[in-house]
Amino acid sequence: MALLVVVAVAVFGGTAAARADPRHPHFATQASAAGLTGAEARALQHRVDRYLARLGGTQVGINRIDLAGGATLRLVVPGRGPAAPEVSPSGVIGPAPCRPHHFCVYAHEDYAGDRLDLYQCGVLHYLLFAGYGSYRNNQAPGTVPRYYSHDRLLSYSGIPGRVAARKQSWTFIEWVRPCG
Repeated sequence: MALLVVVAVAVFGGTAAARADPRHPHFATQASAAGLTGAEARALQHRVDRYLARLGGTQVGINRIDLAGGATLRLVVPGRGPAAPEVSPSGVIGPAPCRPHHFCVYAHEDYAGDRLDLYQCGVLHYLLFAGYGSYRNNQAPGTVPRYYSHDRLLSYSGIPGRVAARKQSWTFIEWVRPCG
């Protein structure tokens, strides 16, 4: 069952402070430590909630959703550039490269926007992005991703091994199997 966390904003003396559901105060700590304004924290949480409603999963950070079946969705933090950074439990924002043995799918061209990290072989993952995006295949050499249409029929196989594409059309792709 999806873990829904609501970020509320309280205004004290003209300064906005982000607050999370009391059951998960570490999200509020992350938002505060990351320097997010109340409006930014609300906007980010709203996007997380929309993804959770569509995909399920569990929110494990202010900008991360753990999806069942070996995938993680990382959302871009408002005001922090086009890349999907890593936000540590202490709120430190830093680059989040496509990890070894992962197949990373980006919502936008040039490795920007929200990012889906796929790392479980043999699992068919719903590709939630449309239009043009990009990808990095940081899996072992010879590992081939496979792309499927909306009815889960194989559309084509990708290029094996550690390759990347700065521009990839996701128009006719709705499912991805990162490896065999």
